[in-house]
Amino acid sequence: MNKMIVMDMDGTLLHSDGTCSEETKEYLIKLKEEGYTIVLATGRCLKDAVISSDNAFFVDYIISNTGSVIYNVSTKEYISKKYIKKEDVDKIVSLFDEKTMRHISLVTINKYNRFTTTSSLESKFIHTIKDFNEINEISNEVINLCIFLKQNSYLDSILDNLKNQFKNLDFIIMQDSFGNDKRIEVVPKGNNKSNAISKVAMLENLDKKDIICFGDGLNDIDMLKYCGVSVAMGNALEEVKNVCKYVTDTNDNDGIIKFLEKYLSSKENKIYE
Repeated sequence: MNKMIVMDMDGTLLHSDGTCSEETKEYLIKLKEEGYTIVLATGRCLKDAVISSDNAFFVDYIISNTGSVIYNVSTKEYISKKYIKKEDVDKIVSLFDEKTMRHISLVTINKYNRFTTTSSLESKFIHTIKDFNEINEISNEVINLCIFLKQNSYLDSILDNLKNQFKNLDFIIMQDSFGNDKRIEVVPKGNNKSNAISKVAMLENLDKKDIICFGDGLNDIDMLKYCGVSVAMGNALEEVKNVCKYVTDTNDNDGIIKFLEKYLSSKENKIYE
């Protein structure tokens, strides 16, 4: 029986320098040709995810924006694309407190638009906003938001305030395996990685027991709990390792390949048991 293989990107599929090894790409394209469904599930915006995976030539689906977008790579069609209401975007940004927050990222399909009153950061996918009028131009295009804190100690009070004010949104606490800072990811109600994976599984007529999932950060926990075979990277946070059945090597040591080569070739996929 064929399976679905789901991977986070940063700290999981990608090395610390942001690249995917040629060995990993070759192995995943081999599995894809054998009938496995290959899925990326990332907090990155879709355009960034596509470019960072070499135009996703070894991928069937991309789940981006922390689950709010599902994209079929081969047909170039959106399976799902959910936006946050303009009034909610504007209200959340209006709550910006420079004493507790570093910036708020307003994430669209193509770009991270970071609202801040202090620092400026420009890159291929990041545009810094300091003018509320500029926010108005993109408010209808926001898929998810990320609230970056100046200290983790501010998280609980800000999170409680947001949950009380916005019942139609979900708030996910995120921490990368390669950093200590926590942030709050804001998505439309019910839009997370696990729900997006379940939609792809239905399209592919697969049960969750047939899904192998790899992750490293806090926003991977819901999908790792959902999928039948949960694998934490060797560099993953302890909270992530604690919910997984298996732990593989690190992202920099191509832990995904090392696990799949043994697991998929073992009798009844039980080599680790």
